[in-house]
Amino acid sequence: MFYDPEHIQQLRLDAKLNAIDTKRAKITQGAGDSFVVELPRPLWDVTAVLDTEVPSTVQCVSAQQAEGELLTWLLRLTRAERLQCRRGRVYGWSADQLARRPLSDAEVAEYKATIKHRADVQRMQAQLSKALEQQQKRTATEAGIANLTERYGLSEKPKPTVPTAHKADPATAPIYAGRQVPSTRKGAKR
Repeated sequence: MFYDPEHIQQLRLDAKLNAIDTKRAKITQGAGDSFVVELPRPLWDVTAVLDTEVPSTVQCVSAQQAEGELLTWLLRLTRAERLQCRRGRVYGWSADQLARRPLSDAEVAEYKATIKHRADVQRMQAQLSKALEQQQKRTATEAGIANLTERYGLSEKPKPTVPTAHKADPATAPIYAGRQVPSTRKGAKR
C-alpha cells in the first residue's frame, strides 16, 4: 500500500490520540532497500474484532510504507485488544472511549483471568462428557451381561487351563536341560 506524507501525519496523530505504544513493534532493514515490520502477538485472540489474523511480519519496499504499515497495524491491533477486553464489561462509554483509552493493568489481569477460567471450564466440560460417555458404555455392558446371565445362565469366563503334565519341575530338571546344542562355527574343521 502507498502512504503519502499526509496519510503518515494522520496515522501519527491517530497513534498519539489513541495512546498507541509504538515500542511493541519494530522496523528492521531487509534485503536490499526493503524493510520488514515485525508486529507483536496480540495479548489475546482478537479475530472476532478484526475478522483476520494479525501477521507477524510485513514486507515493505520503502521507509514511508514501513512506517505506515507499522502505525496502521498497531492502531488496528491495539483498538481490537481494547474492544475485545471491554466488550460486555464496560457500560456507558462511547465506541471511541472504549477503543482509545489505554487498558489498565487491572483490566488486563481481570480479562486474562476470565479467559483462563473459560478455558478451564471448557476443559472440565470435555472431561465430564467423556467420563459420562464411558459410564454409559459401562452401564450398557453391565446391563447386557446381566441380561445374558438371566436368560441363558451366562457364567464367568472360564479360566484357561494349562496341562501340568508337560511342565517340568525346575527343582528336578538337570542344570543344562534348557541349554541348546552348539552349532558348528563357520569355517571350523570337523
